[in-house]
Amino acid sequence: MKTVGDLHEYNARYFGKSEAFVFEDRRLTHASFLDRIRRLADAFYAAGLRRGDRIAVLALNCLEIYEIMGAAELAGFAAVPLNFRLAQAEIDYLLSDIQPAAVVCEADLMPLAATFRAQRPDLVWLRLREGAQGDATQHFEDFLNSGASEGPPIRALPDDLCYLMYTSGTTGRPKGAMLVQHAVLAGAEIGASESEMVKGGTWLVHSPQFHIGGNGTRLSQQVRSGRVVLHRSFDPARALRDIERERVTGTMTVGTMLQAVLDVADDYDLSSMQSWMVAGAPASPELMRRAIAKLGKIFIIQYGMTEGRVSGLYRYEVDPDAGPDAVKHLRSVGRPAPQVDVEIRDEAGRVCPPNVPGEVVFRSPNVFAGYWNNSVATAESLRDGWMHSGDVGYVDEDNFLYLVDRKKDMIISGGENIYSREVEDALHAHPDVIEAAVIGVQDEKWGEAVKAYVVLAAGAALSAELVIEHTRTRIARYKCPKHVEFVEALPRIANGKIDKVALRRREKERS
Repeated sequence: MKTVGDLHEYNARYFGKSEAFVFEDRRLTHASFLDRIRRLADAFYAAGLRRGDRIAVLALNCLEIYEIMGAAELAGFAAVPLNFRLAQAEIDYLLSDIQPAAVVCEADLMPLAATFRAQRPDLVWLRLREGAQGDATQHFEDFLNSGASEGPPIRALPDDLCYLMYTSGTTGRPKGAMLVQHAVLAGAEIGASESEMVKGGTWLVHSPQFHIGGNGTRLSQQVRSGRVVLHRSFDPARALRDIERERVTGTMTVGTMLQAVLDVADDYDLSSMQSWMVAGAPASPELMRRAIAKLGKIFIIQYGMTEGRVSGLYRYEVDPDAGPDAVKHLRSVGRPAPQVDVEIRDEAGRVCPPNVPGEVVFRSPNVFAGYWNNSVATAESLRDGWMHSGDVGYVDEDNFLYLVDRKKDMIISGGENIYSREVEDALHAHPDVIEAAVIGVQDEKWGEAVKAYVVLAAGAALSAELVIEHTRTRIARYKCPKHVEFVEALPRIANGKIDKVALRRREKERS
């Protein structure tokens, strides 16, 4: 197989009668999925689209998103799933940047694209689900049914653009990461192996499809010729019901989602679960201990980004009760897959020795091809085939990779470099701390001082002084928070990561 389209044809040929997707009351086999994406690709071709043309998608999770992506994967179009949580001005910017040949929009989200639609009514505009009466856009299902069953007379090539996945945009405008066919397929194959996915298994997806984690796990399960149960959004009780009912074998959550599931998990049969990936944000040893007690040793830690997969911990490695080394390694993001090279480099580009922090750089068959319409950002990130992640980390003597901060998040206090991840790990070690985030705030004496935002467990009563005293038992005094603020929840960006830009903005507004 050289393209993702080849994967769909393989599954339809050899596993055609097996279910490929379940969404609400719809079920599609591998054969019926291929038939629908061929028809859809032909309809786009008949409407004038050619290889490389972009199809923007603005919708919550639904089966049609996978069909649009499938048509792109088959015919060489580029699918661009957009963040439906953005404001209209932000959507306008993205659509102008993409310059799509077609826009597929959920009816209730059409107002977000209204300005661009008024400017470009000549494009192919399709609506998903039903909306206001009188909307002139063509319905998606009617459009798909107009296509021929044999598909279009074009096919994707390995170097064709497959997706534009826009990064979260916490610093400036979002950037469109260009993912080409052969890199997407390589990422799916690496993901299937590193996530220990079961051949013919069932993976539950509830992450939004504009986030690489949601779509990437879908493709990895298809590499295993299995089935994907798609949820419109994350709901812990619904997730548990479908794990039990559909005999789901794996899923992916961030740490906060896992906590929400564990809070309501007692009444469900989860014995089918074999792999549970935790990604997007770190999971504390305390959370892992609780999760393993409930579900067993099925948890996997993964580290990656839109631009490429990096490393992970396997199920047998995620065990906080397996001894000091296991506890230490649980604070890492594991080791790279066989196809991935990782180095830690200093500011001069030299490889750092063990336990010395530097920038995490990596290369693999899965690395993205650059940023859309942004040669400056591409040149900064991609150098000689190596992706410069912007993450600061180090490797230990056993070559486990540890993340300590984003380069932009490092705090400099009194001339000393302080990595927020190290302080957050110290905070997370307190049994009453559910979550914590650390930023630098202005300080007349030290330049910057460490401030911690802390979410406490229900019923816990801690003072700022006790929190600070706790951290002094685990890290050097100069690294400890000088300020602590207790909050009910931490702000997050779309992929579940804590939004430190929002926290800094909050501090700036107060000053």
